[in-house]
Amino acid sequence: DNPAAQGALDQQGIFFRKRSQIQPRIAFLFPGQGSQYTGMLQDLVSTSPAAQQAMRQMDVVLKRHGYQTFAEIAWTQNPQLGNDVWTTQVAILVADAIVHSALNDLGIQADVVAGHSYGEFSALLAAKSWSFDQVLAAEPAFAGQVFLANYNAPDQTAMGGRIDALQSFAATMTQRGYQAKLIPVPSPFHTPLMKDAAGPLTAALDAATIRPPRIPLLSAVNNTYVSDPHLIRQNLVAHLMSPIRYVDLIQRLVAEEPTVLV
Repeated sequence: DNPAAQGALDQQGIFFRKRSQIQPRIAFLFPGQGSQYTGMLQDLVSTSPAAQQAMRQMDVVLKRHGYQTFAEIAWTQNPQLGNDVWTTQVAILVADAIVHSALNDLGIQADVVAGHSYGEFSALLAAKSWSFDQVLAAEPAFAGQVFLANYNAPDQTAMGGRIDALQSFAATMTQRGYQAKLIPVPSPFHTPLMKDAAGPLTAALDAATIRPPRIPLLSAVNNTYVSDPHLIRQNLVAHLMSPIRYVDLIQRLVAEEPTVLV
């Protein structure tokens, strides 16, 4: 009950709250591109049989679609990880699915799922709206202005645009006393500059079998629960060109009822 002490702990990344008398629901939040790193999940796969099995099963599908195995993509000094959009997104997709399988094996089941940026594709996979095969089939369809791209936190916003415009914008923000840095991302995702990719992605999603989620899915595109496959397709296309308001999504999740965020 000491606000000053709680504030000091918060600054160190230590968060706690009084336990509610209501059993909280569990929300799985799937990260998107930018969360990848070389060697990710090696420890988990070495200790979790469920993670090992999930990785083996997805490796079979990866090879069928012409990709390297997850270990070859993520556990070696692969220059494509973080630089090539397809390789990076596939690595994130597989990693999300491996962790999901390991958690399910421990008896931890989601009551609701959501994703940050590309993580919405992983959330749909976890909700069994489509198969890993279907996601990979749709994957290659992604192919001077600055736009809001990701509202990640109250004090962190990601912008997207052409490199020269972003360099100028970052310099201006620095001059005004704000922290700003350029992040290497292969495409200006979540901005209108991605409109040329909307047509190919729409065609790929129309060809994919997408079912209603078996777990409620809160979409970061419009901060609403979506279950109709037609609306899911529309959201994934809008996802390319619309900013991700992740703060609004988190605020809705915790405001609705007591929720554990994983």
